[in-house]
Amino acid sequence: KEKLVRDITESVQDENYEAAYDVINEYESYFELTDKLAILKCEVLWELSAYLELKEEANILLTLGYKPYDIYMTYYVKSLFELEQYQSVIDIIEQVLDEVTEHQTRMTLLPIKDRARSKLDERKDYMAYRLQQFHSLNQHEQMQLILSLIDDNAYQFTESISYLFNTSFMPTHIQSLMLEYLRLAEYDQCV
Repeated sequence: KEKLVRDITESVQDENYEAAYDVINEYESYFELTDKLAILKCEVLWELSAYLELKEEANILLTLGYKPYDIYMTYYVKSLFELEQYQSVIDIIEQVLDEVTEHQTRMTLLPIKDRARSKLDERKDYMAYRLQQFHSLNQHEQMQLILSLIDDNAYQFTESISYLFNTSFMPTHIQSLMLEYLRLAEYDQCV
C-alpha cells in the first residue's frame, strides 16, 4: 500500500501523470482512496485533460463526502467549464457560493462564472446568427441548434422559433423540438 502511495506521489512530482493515473487505478482496485489521494487523482485527471472523467470523479467524491468540499467543487466546476457546459457552470456556482467556506474558493469560482457567462453570451450571439440562416441549415444542424438553445436556456428566441414554426414546413422531429423549446420557455402565445 505504501509503495503504491509513494509511486503515485513520485509520478505526480515528476509530472508523469499517465503513470500516476495507472498507479491510482491499481491502488483503487485494492484500497479506498484517502482524502489526499482523492485530491491527487483530481489533479492528475485535470493535468491529463480528462474533463469528463474528472467531472464524474469530483461528483462522486462530493457525494461520498470527501473533504475538503471546496477542492472537489472547484474541480467539478472547472471540468464543466472545459466541457463547455456554461449554463451548468453558472447554475452550480450560484447554488454553492453559500456552501463554500474558503474565500479563495469564492475567488476561484466567481471568475469562472464570469467567463462562463461571457462564453454563453458569445454562443447566444452565434445562435442568433444561425437562426437567421435557419432555412439554409440541414435538418441535423437545425436540430442541433434547437437543442443548443434548450441546453443553454437561451429562451430569448421564442418569437423567432414561433415564427419559424408557423411559417415553415419542417419534419415532425424538428417541429417537436420547437414545441419543446417553446414549452420550456413558457411561451404563452398560440402556435
